[in-house]
Amino acid sequence: MRYGEFSSLVEAGRASLRRLLGEGDALLRERFSGFYPGEMEDVLSVALEHAMVGRLFEDAEVISMGRRWLRAYCLGRRMPFEPFEVVLLSAMEELEPRDGSLSGMRDMWEAESSVEKEAPSEGVFPPCPRGSLCEDLLGKLRAFDKDGAKAMVDGLLERGLPMDRIYQEVFRPVLYRVGDLWLSGTVSVSVEHYSTAMVQYLMAYIYLKRMPFAVRPRARVLVLCAQGEEHELGSRMVADLLEQRGFRSDYLGSSVPIRDVADFLSANDYFAVLISASMVRNVLSALELASLARRRRPRSLVVLGGLAFAYGSLASKVEADLVSFEVDPVLAFLEARLG
Repeated sequence: MRYGEFSSLVEAGRASLRRLLGEGDALLRERFSGFYPGEMEDVLSVALEHAMVGRLFEDAEVISMGRRWLRAYCLGRRMPFEPFEVVLLSAMEELEPRDGSLSGMRDMWEAESSVEKEAPSEGVFPPCPRGSLCEDLLGKLRAFDKDGAKAMVDGLLERGLPMDRIYQEVFRPVLYRVGDLWLSGTVSVSVEHYSTAMVQYLMAYIYLKRMPFAVRPRARVLVLCAQGEEHELGSRMVADLLEQRGFRSDYLGSSVPIRDVADFLSANDYFAVLISASMVRNVLSALELASLARRRRPRSLVVLGGLAFAYGSLASKVEADLVSFEVDPVLAFLEARLG
């Protein structure tokens, strides 16, 4: 199928975004099975998640982030304006037409397609500058150097670097950096998955070395991820850092079914319930959990966090005692409310 035929398909289907995307995706799978990149389904999913949630909250900022994912994908893989990109470009123009016409976006992307770029961060991600501890660990993760990563952490502990600084100045930025590198096509899925697993291992290693166990807890908190959310390291960090400050953290992990949380809340009382969502598609599930916590434990504080709430405009429209993408405001808020 020629470019012009796909353009005709796109133009004919603009009135129905869902139908357009469904037809384009099916057609690409049928005609380009040897070429069609496996990651496209994920990129398309991310763009649509941002579009739907952004429209629900009347939030152009969230829709814009979905477009950034598509833009980074096309630039990272050096394949501007293949047929499937025509479908996606048109879809995102339909969602946010004030950002420019399809031809305008095409000109912009064509001008930048030869430039080495990574996914833009728009200031919400912690930095991982050259010469930093984050960059040091990043090199070891990309080299699959488990012994080197563990030796690095041992050295930080021996120097007396606190657990919260290792988490926030080394682990947190390196995870975002690896994610950016994957999005730009610089590292493989294998490197991304290895990095996540390795940071989990290092967190458990530090926890066993540094966590005080025989301490009477100041308060009990529940930490969990929204149903469908598989990215759990951020919430795990918050749970650990709260325990370090004398809280008892009941950590339920990733993608907890809402019905199970209801039973859990009925049987246990909490000072606070902390709910994490990294993917925008899980915002609604997080809000449902927040509402459930309000009903079952009306005296408990409800905190929402994770990358999905990095948009200030979206966070301001969500009802909770605190909504924060950052870790420190969550810790400070709970400390202050506990008194």
